[in-house]
Amino acid sequence: MLEAANRASATAWIYLDKRFLGELKSGARRRFYGVTPGAGLLEYRFPPDPRVFSHHVTLQWGRVLRIEIARGGDRLHPVPAPFGVVVLRNDSPVDLVVSLGNRKLGTVLARDSRRFDDIPSGTHVIIARDFKRHVHQRQRVRVRVDSVLELELMPKPAILLVENRTKEPLEIYHGETLIGTVPKTSTRRFRGLLTGAQELRAIGRRTKSVHRLKTDIRPGMTHPWRISSASSSIVVENRTAETLRFSVDGHVLTMLAPGKRVEMDNIHLGPHRLTVVGTTSGNRQIRKVELNAAERMRWVIRHLASGVVVVNHTRWTIELYDDGLQSASLKPGVSRVIDLKGRPSVSLEVRIPDGRLRLRRTFVAKNSEVERWVISAPTATMRLVNRTPNTLEIVVNKRSMGIVAPKRDARLALTVGRNDIILIERGSGVRYPKRVLVQPGHHYRWSVEPKLGGLRVENQSGETVELSLGDRSLVTIPHGESRIFPNLSRGKVTVRARGLRTGAEHTATRTIVAEKRLLWKIVPEYGDLTIDNQLIDAVRFRVGERDLGLIASRQKRVFRLPVGTHRLSVWRAGKSDLRRTHVTIKSLGTHRWEIREESARLAIYNGTDEDLEVRLEDKYLGVVHPHRTARFENLVFRPLSLTAIGVQSHTRYMTQKTLKPHGLFRWEILPAVGSVAIHNKLTEALIVEVDDLKATYRIAPGSTKRILVPVGRRRLLVRGETTLNVARYRRTIYEGHVQRFEFERWNAFLRIDNRLDESVIVTIDGRREGTILPKSARVFSRVPSGSRLVMVRSASGRHDRRRIFNFANDSHHWLLQ
Repeated sequence: MLEAANRASATAWIYLDKRFLGELKSGARRRFYGVTPGAGLLEYRFPPDPRVFSHHVTLQWGRVLRIEIARGGDRLHPVPAPFGVVVLRNDSPVDLVVSLGNRKLGTVLARDSRRFDDIPSGTHVIIARDFKRHVHQRQRVRVRVDSVLELELMPKPAILLVENRTKEPLEIYHGETLIGTVPKTSTRRFRGLLTGAQELRAIGRRTKSVHRLKTDIRPGMTHPWRISSASSSIVVENRTAETLRFSVDGHVLTMLAPGKRVEMDNIHLGPHRLTVVGTTSGNRQIRKVELNAAERMRWVIRHLASGVVVVNHTRWTIELYDDGLQSASLKPGVSRVIDLKGRPSVSLEVRIPDGRLRLRRTFVAKNSEVERWVISAPTATMRLVNRTPNTLEIVVNKRSMGIVAPKRDARLALTVGRNDIILIERGSGVRYPKRVLVQPGHHYRWSVEPKLGGLRVENQSGETVELSLGDRSLVTIPHGESRIFPNLSRGKVTVRARGLRTGAEHTATRTIVAEKRLLWKIVPEYGDLTIDNQLIDAVRFRVGERDLGLIASRQKRVFRLPVGTHRLSVWRAGKSDLRRTHVTIKSLGTHRWEIREESARLAIYNGTDEDLEVRLEDKYLGVVHPHRTARFENLVFRPLSLTAIGVQSHTRYMTQKTLKPHGLFRWEILPAVGSVAIHNKLTEALIVEVDDLKATYRIAPGSTKRILVPVGRRRLLVRGETTLNVARYRRTIYEGHVQRFEFERWNAFLRIDNRLDESVIVTIDGRREGTILPKSARVFSRVPSGSRLVMVRSASGRHDRRRIFNFANDSHHWLLQ
């Protein structure tokens, strides 16, 4: 691992073997994980300072390489790294998110393992959670330096404890999946359930009773579920004149006196056979029932002999006949019991007077059983076809029965007899009534056509018009004639007419009323047009092909024109500079057309990096900022010469263009460029940077690269990719010219590291070259070849040193301590 501390006053960029590790702000300390052990080249620089500081380092496993960097110097010292390796193996079917205390390490997939390097040594708590943040494992481990700790993640299983207190086996379902069976009056554990909100069911194998459990399954927890026996109750009421003996499935449970009732609880679920026997008559009734959970069944016993219960579920009073004799009249909702009284059979007849319907049925006496005959209202069907464009509400006998959508149909069930049907249009309230005498088993059909209206259009506009009505096609109506449009749907309709000669627009909105014909007259409409002549010459004015005369200079005239679109033309009297436009005159509206001297417009885009002064001929127009567009208005339209001059570089850009009236001329100015050709004859690659460019160029050994550079005074920085030697140049770049450089060898340079506590002054051959601050370094690269005397003297005079260096091809390093 690498740990760096930045003691400089600027942000540093850290590289290891040419690989960028990251930024390090001033005064900050940072650790870089995942570096490969072994020898490597550590580099750092302080942008925009082009200098690169480097040091060969050796990274070792189990040790931390600490470095304190500054401008021109560094201190490196390896220390023991308190780190180890942890390998986690997940054999469960659940993906687990692992954290080291509050630090998240990553996800270990199901049935997989993962290695985590650079784990600090010491005692830690490893926590494994699923993606619902349920904790499956929390374990304290000890990580040792330079060791591998293997750990198996064991998710805590969730347990479902089912206690069956019923008298039948229960089948346990998770969703639609059967996960097991619990025998009666026993307990069973279920493991391996999915965590989260779950719904479980228990179904009785014999009674098919259903028990449900909704719970949130959490890992490592036991979820108890106690299922008790389900039972129902039966209420028996004796309305006969004798005492009854009541039994369930052949077991006598109670004796029930006349007029008494009893409720029996704890009857287990499932099918049962209920029997009552009269102690005096010996007659009996038998009933088979199916009891479900939490059900309370009621059985009222009125008599034990065979009979028929007739129930009137119609809306009429019905007449009941027993073997041809009228026995009773039953109102709606009333029932009647017909006792057979020992007869082997009985023939019953029901008559419905309003519906003119007779129903007959013969009942045969059975073993003390009572049959039910429910008289329902006979029905017939009607198909309603809605041919109107509106939704219709169906009302039958003053009761709403639904709706019929536009252009759709619906089926309606009608009871036998007279039915008053009304269809009501939603919105307009138009009613369509119909009375139907329904016979049973018949099928009826009613097609509802819309109640329509009409419209008559008379053309009194003075010209032929083209008319459109809603979404209908165009119709031509000459002047003085009319057109009738019948069968129009009720509601609002928009009518538009356009004059074929003047283009005048006429619009009206009418509300169509059922079974009525409306009238619309098209009459001419006018508006005012004001012509304002601001020219110094008189102009002639024309509408379409009609000449309306002269308009004097600086004068206005008002013309009354028919409603519609007109073509206007003006030209100077005695000249041919024709101008045209179109105007739409609206009813009672006022329109204005101002005739002015025409001019042109200019838009200039500055694509350079400096301000440009723009001149038109000798007239100064203004300044265009870098990468911006400026517009110039009211320019004379004729051949013109445009010039743009760079404020800093004085570069000139020129063009010529003939501006047109009301036109917009665009001029895009791009920066002028020259080029720099660098031929690399060295045995290492060169890195080239240009001050105005945001790109870095690499030139391989023995190759040449040509770089486009904006014109002007530019600074070039060339450094060796391996040796990190640096050469600096300042050149003036001209448009279209090529500056050539050849690198055969590096010039010698001198680097002086001042480790003293005070500044020093450097002179070479008696010439002062500069000052080096305390704890900093400086490179002197522009030294003539040959042997030179270098003198270093501190500001206080305590330090005065001299050395001779030979500046040929070698570089020199002088450390002042």
